[in-house]
Amino acid sequence: MPRDHPLILVANDDPVYLELMRKLLVDAGYHALCLSINVRAYEAVRVEKPDLVVLDIPVENLWGGWGLLELIRLDTKTMHIPMLLCSANTQLIRDSMDRLRTLGCDVLQKPFNADQLLEKVGAAIGPPPSEKSVP
Repeated sequence: MPRDHPLILVANDDPVYLELMRKLLVDAGYHALCLSINVRAYEAVRVEKPDLVVLDIPVENLWGGWGLLELIRLDTKTMHIPMLLCSANTQLIRDSMDRLRTLGCDVLQKPFNADQLLEKVGAAIGPPPSEKSVP
């Protein structure tokens, strides 16, 4: 059954960041499912089939972020889902840009503001339903 609002799954290890992202996305008209980067996040992607996955590759958990990204891209049930990497790790982004492009993952560097986030989200999956009807 189709959802009335696009679902965005946010995977990050920072609970404060997860709550902020949830509030920004919900206030903009999206549904948000926010989880820590772990196997549960991957299982949620498979079950919930979000319209977009937003994740980080934290310095203290590089494998977790890369592992989640790779699992999503290797799984035939999830490989089509758009991905957005939000990271403050400038070096990682610079060193991994070719790999991220190959994996079809867009990038938004932290810090970012709500407008920048919503622009990237809108480019990936379109505006929330409330904005689609506005001429």
